[in-house]
Amino acid sequence: MLIHCHVLIDLEILSTIIIALFVWFEVHGFPESRIHRLKSLSVTSFPFTMRTLSRSTPLFCCVGLAGALNPCTNNLNSAAFLDAQEFASLDFDYLVVGGGTAGLTVASRLSENSKILVGVIEAGDLHVKDSLVDVPAYIGLAAGNPAYDWNLVTVPQESIGGRVMQATRGKILGGSSALNFLAWTRAPKDEYDSWNSFGPSAGWTWQGLLPFFKKSASVFLPQMNPFAGSDDSAEGFDPEYVGFNGPINTSFNEFYPDPVPVYFNTLTSMGISINADPESGNTTGLSNCRSSIDRTTGSRSYAVTGYHCLAAPRKNYRVLVNAQATRIVFNSTSGKYIKATGVEFNSSFGILTAKVKKEVILSAGAYKTPHLLELSGIGNQTLLARLGVQSVVNLPSVGENLQDHYSVLGQYQLKPGFLTFDELSKNATFATEQAVLYNETRSGMLAASNSMVAFLPIQSYANESEIQSLLSRLDASTRTPRSALQSAQYAIQRDWLRTGSVPATELLLFSGSLGVTPEDQRFITIAAAGLHHLSRGSVHINSSDPLSPPQIDPKWLSNDYDVQFMLRAMKFVLQIGNTSPLVDIIQARSLPAMDAETDTELIEYIKSTGGSSQHPMGTAAMAPRDMGGVVDSTLKVYGTSNLRVCDASIFPTSLGTHLQATVYAIAEKLADQLV
Repeated sequence: MLIHCHVLIDLEILSTIIIALFVWFEVHGFPESRIHRLKSLSVTSFPFTMRTLSRSTPLFCCVGLAGALNPCTNNLNSAAFLDAQEFASLDFDYLVVGGGTAGLTVASRLSENSKILVGVIEAGDLHVKDSLVDVPAYIGLAAGNPAYDWNLVTVPQESIGGRVMQATRGKILGGSSALNFLAWTRAPKDEYDSWNSFGPSAGWTWQGLLPFFKKSASVFLPQMNPFAGSDDSAEGFDPEYVGFNGPINTSFNEFYPDPVPVYFNTLTSMGISINADPESGNTTGLSNCRSSIDRTTGSRSYAVTGYHCLAAPRKNYRVLVNAQATRIVFNSTSGKYIKATGVEFNSSFGILTAKVKKEVILSAGAYKTPHLLELSGIGNQTLLARLGVQSVVNLPSVGENLQDHYSVLGQYQLKPGFLTFDELSKNATFATEQAVLYNETRSGMLAASNSMVAFLPIQSYANESEIQSLLSRLDASTRTPRSALQSAQYAIQRDWLRTGSVPATELLLFSGSLGVTPEDQRFITIAAAGLHHLSRGSVHINSSDPLSPPQIDPKWLSNDYDVQFMLRAMKFVLQIGNTSPLVDIIQARSLPAMDAETDTELIEYIKSTGGSSQHPMGTAAMAPRDMGGVVDSTLKVYGTSNLRVCDASIFPTSLGTHLQATVYAIAEKLADQLV
């Protein structure tokens, strides 16, 4: 097994090498090939390759820092890992396809029963002591790198100028929990309660999921929230709603860039309420959210350091990495239900099959889960027949209902003297000092993340006339739903918009620039994301070749409502940038360009620069089969007796939140059900 390991060396030696390299590059220049490679990390279509490394970036920013100080990930020879032939020789009780956020959670919990043999098949590799995974300030730098990312892209998006967009998903043990932006948030209570309409009487409600939210995470104690708004709420949690013993560590930052309190005070001056406890079921307002960072190590806390490390010492937990699942194997198709008997996978030993006695749990994510279902003969039989795949279950909704949070940016150049994350990529001396501090104390800017979020109903920033106009556009855009599922979703979304009972928009402050910016300038970026778009896309196979990527078509901004909604959100971002005290520290607006002022110009900007928040969901929705569902309320795929789906593809409605906390909770719920 090949294990990626960025080597940690003695601090004195490291410092000497850093200084020598820095002096050499200052004298001789940085190799142009390296500049080209690093600049290619920046995606002009926006979504979140965070920052581009610059000419002055120290070389060690990607390879010299220590990863998580975790005894499990430090063990390179764990008996949990088998080669492909050994793995295929076993008879598993449960096979989990996808060693990501949900997959490792389910597998770890199932393996707590020593009588159950659990196997995990993961297409990517284990990355150990890897700064691109572990170091919080380096979020986004692994995106687009095939050692970490599937490197999926969308089909050209007609409604946003024909652009082909990056669809980042983790191809790594830990999945997208190893690549995400660390935000630890939940959706509001009403959104989870809406799921009961699609999976009734099965615990798909806020109260039904709450025990599993708590079971999956631990808040870091003692720690105070410096942006709580009052001393009474400074702890930032109610013990009724958070966990203290879960595998995923969550914490507040201990370092905040200079613009954060200025931005915070600006939004409160505009009437945005402070929400010091957004995990309680009410997310509306301005919050300093927790991040999935272990403060004892200053490192990302994710499915590997949490769940995999709990299970790795167990003799009944086995993992196969660098093996891509290509097909679920079923017995004869006679009878009412088909039964999964194994999973076929591609490995260095060729095509092999792992055998299963009880169940297969598909946790490959919102893009790869429907892809694998269709390759296995479960999907729209017309599509499958056209591509030469034998249909075993005609389930036309597989791969439909794709939803995401389309986002747009407002970016501002700051006046001189304000410290932001830009300093790490533009000031080599500062970056060196922070690297030394991080290696010594696991603290400082490298251990911090962007955590200032605002979840806002439209009523927070639009007047009644504007809201009525949006409702009219929503009605016009939803007159011909494609399915009963879509019709039910639209009715729920309309009620949420009309009443303001749940947020419609998220604002996320990035204390730095996104993309290539001048070396001598510092920036902040405000991302505005729509949380409940009407656009519905799809993910389907485009070939019977299992190694061919899926065809991803989000259909972003494919209706008038979504366009007008994002226009109003963009205008609010511009209003924030023109309000004191934030405006007092701004030198100039860089995005959108200062001459973009009219609705037509702003809409063009939204379409030409906006993109995915990388929150795909809904492509194997939990709902009644005749409504357009793919799985039932137990997450079992219709037409099968022992195949379940457990990842964000089962979401029946779009959730207005970052997804990781919910995916962990869903996986905990399924594991509890199976055990």
